[in-house]
This record gives sequence, structure tokens and C-alpha cells, in this order.
Amino acid sequence: SYSSGERQQRRDSRRRSDVGEWTAAFAEISNPPSPSGMANTSSDALAESDDCALAESDDCVREVRRCIEVIRDKLNYDVPTSIATMRSLEKMFANIVEAPDEPKYRRIRLTNPKAARLLGAKGVQPLLVKAGWRAAVEQMEEIWIHDGSLPLLRTTRQILSSLAASDAAAHAASEIVRAQNLAKATKVKLDTLADIKADRESYMERNGKSNGAQSGHGGTHKAPIVNAIEFAPAVAADR
Repeated sequence: SYSSGERQQRRDSRRRSDVGEWTAAFAEISNPPSPSGMANTSSDALAESDDCALAESDDCVREVRRCIEVIRDKLNYDVPTSIATMRSLEKMFANIVEAPDEPKYRRIRLTNPKAARLLGAKGVQPLLVKAGWRAAVEQMEEIWIHDGSLPLLRTTRQILSSLAASDAAAHAASEIVRAQNLAKATKVKLDTLADIKADRESYMERNGKSNGAQSGHGGTHKAPIVNAIEFAPAVAADR
């Protein structure tokens, strides 16, 4: 049990504690975060979102991939041309991703012969549109401007880089196999020609001996003239 004085001290202590908690809560309500602080938070979040790539399930990414498949289609381009086109686009997009505040990278001037040739390739302009580019006229000059989503552009660049690398590796491997098959075919051809030559020489040698034996017996039979061109296919067919 407490004396009356001790009980009064405990009540005063609890009262002071409650007053302190109320004061802190009121100060928190009366002083919300500054607008500048909130703006900084949102801009940081925006910058963070710009650093992210989009998911493969995104509809925009699917559209981009469909456009890239037109460039990869072997009916439209041979493989080296397709790879070169994707690498040119990837480099162009990389300039924007690495320096997004540089205006010159966000413009394509068709007075540049290389740029005009690139944009004239089948499938390129639809891809640019899907990746956030648009055609415009500036100072009586036709240009293309990028003012679209940076995450989508970053994703498009990654897709182009990945597909160009995989296509280049596959093409290099197929070229090695083709060279090996060509070398084998060449060897078979040379071996066949060598066998034909050897057979022809053997035939001529046997035929010459036979004619020599006949002429030794006083015969007037002449050695037949063999047409090597007609003879060679026959020997090859026998083999």
C-alpha cells in the first residue's frame, strides 16, 4: 500500500507523461512534410522508374517484339543485313538511354544519308513508332523525334542487343558448318576426278599393250582413239 503522498506523486507522473505524448502527437499533425520534400520523393521515384525496364508481359513490349521480327524475317533481309540493322538501332537507342538530357540524340535528321537509309529499311519505322518516336517537321525539314517512355526505349534496346548477339552467333556457327560441308564436297569431287584419271590411264595402258601384241603378229589393226570426255562419265557410272 502507498501513502496518500506517494499516490499523489504517481498520479502527477502519469499526467505529465500523457501531456508529453499529446504534445508530440499534436506537433506531428501540425507540421506535415514540406511540399519540397514530397516533390523530391516523387522525382526520385520517377528517376528510379526510368532506370527500370518493362516486363516482357507488357503490351508495348509485345508490339516492339513483333516489329523486330519483321526486321529478322529472312524473306525481308539476309541475316548479316538484319543483324547490322538491329545493331544500328540499338546504338541509336543506347545514346538516349545513356544521355537522356542530350537533345541531339532524340532527333533523327533524314538529311543524314545513313539515317535515311536506316529508316527506309522495312520494319524500322513501325518499330520507332512503337518505341516512342514520331515523325515531325522542324524548320522545313522532316525529322524523327523521341518523346516517349524511357523505360520502353531501354527495354527495346535490350531486346535488340540480345537478338542481334544471338543471331550473329547462330550465323557464325552456320557459316562454319557450311564451310566444312563445302570442304568435304570439294574433297569428294577431287577424289572422284583423281579416280577417273587413274582408271583412264589404266585403260589406256591395257589397251596399248593389247594393240602392241597384235601388231607384233603382223596385224595392221590400229589402236582405237578414246575420247576422254565420253569415257570419264562411263567410268564414273561403273564406280
